[in-house]
Amino acid sequence: MTSIFLCARCRAILGNNLQQDEHGTFVCHTCRARFIPDGSCDYCRAQPVGRRPCLEVEAFLREWWSVADFPDPARHHADLVEIAGLAIGEGDRSGTVLTGLFRSLATAKGFVHFTSWGISYLMLGALKLLSEQNVLVNGIVSAVRYSEMLDEMNGHVAADESLFMNVVGLSREQSDGAPHQKLIVIDGMIAFKGSANLTTAGWRKASEQREIVEVVTRPADVARLHNIYFSKAWLQWGHNRFMRADDIIKMQHQ
Repeated sequence: MTSIFLCARCRAILGNNLQQDEHGTFVCHTCRARFIPDGSCDYCRAQPVGRRPCLEVEAFLREWWSVADFPDPARHHADLVEIAGLAIGEGDRSGTVLTGLFRSLATAKGFVHFTSWGISYLMLGALKLLSEQNVLVNGIVSAVRYSEMLDEMNGHVAADESLFMNVVGLSREQSDGAPHQKLIVIDGMIAFKGSANLTTAGWRKASEQREIVEVVTRPADVARLHNIYFSKAWLQWGHNRFMRADDIIKMQHQ
């Protein structure tokens, strides 16, 4: 079993090892949030600086839906890479670029993070279905045209329907300076980037070479793209509706 840890604040991919800073504190290097045990911890006091951090860090991240577990990560990564090939016109020719995206999303086991300039109802419905399979979906959609779509993403009813979906919609009027990058990251193992928005029309245009879709398959490159272009945008425009946006996060010991 291999686990990928995410920052509970900015959702940055932290990798499969939690590291302490020179002071023995766990810090997210993307948003600089510091995770501080709220009280004494015999385990921490017994460990030299630079060793595995307090076990409560991992427990805390699990409580905040910030750990994805993969029984066979190598096999899962290989499956995602093979399926994603269809989204760039490689491999199985029985579908389209859009088919490749849906197959890739359906293969997700831990999380899907994205930014887009607009979204279609079909795409939003696919993501909602995915969240019902216990896949954490976080995203930012800029320049949303319709109030009904904004309500579907930002409304209280939509928020109550699934704890595993948190998509922030920004209206056209709110979108000055909003994220314009198009990025989809699946399980921290593959990423789609390019010019195609997360819309049905955009991905169908990619089949006709009228939009660009590229697949990044090296996990280190995926994490770098994610932490620069998703996590920093999430820190500014997104939100964890259950967590205060402080630089210091105090972890309650159970």
